[in-house]
Amino acid sequence: MTLSVPPARIVLNCTPVIIWLAALTNLEQAIVLAIARDADRVTNTVVLMDLFDRWLLIAMLLGFGATSVLACAGKVRSLTGLILCLWPQQAILTIAALGAVHAIWIGAYADGRTVSSMLMLQDQAPLIWFVIGHGLAVWQLIRFMRRA
Repeated sequence: MTLSVPPARIVLNCTPVIIWLAALTNLEQAIVLAIARDADRVTNTVVLMDLFDRWLLIAMLLGFGATSVLACAGKVRSLTGLILCLWPQQAILTIAALGAVHAIWIGAYADGRTVSSMLMLQDQAPLIWFVIGHGLAVWQLIRFMRRA
């Protein structure tokens, strides 16, 4: 069977919304880190700031968001390019989610305020589900590209 639609158009049409949302999240985090001096009190950001310098992290978030937008917009035509564009975003989201899991485990926010682990789970679960959904969306997009 011959495809009458260019592969770039197919990728654009089937790109899961969650990947676009992750790119917006990267942009939002970078802006907040650049403007807010107390951004190190945010639970999912504190882990990233422990690993990377503030300005390096801002550059990484902007770069990862930009490369994922390129992939989503169909500008990346190879499977390897697609993986290279989306993997860093998945990695940074996973690191942030692991920070959330740690906060749930110890029952404390980044600023030291303690709460029950169940309350922390309720508060941090959306980030964890977001990371899982993003990973599944990337996997789905890679499977789709293999077939196209």
